Amino acid sequence: MLKTKNVTSYNYLDIIANAFVTKNTTNISFQNFIRSN
Repeated sequence: MLKTKNVTSYNYLDIIANAFVTKNTTNISFQNFIRSN
């Protein structure tokens, strides 16, 4: 059970990290789009 809990926590943090990276990538792309116009 503890092992499953650790895996779940890791997956939860991984999802947050992916969402953070995706948000930053989107912001950078949006800023580049504004600069190009």
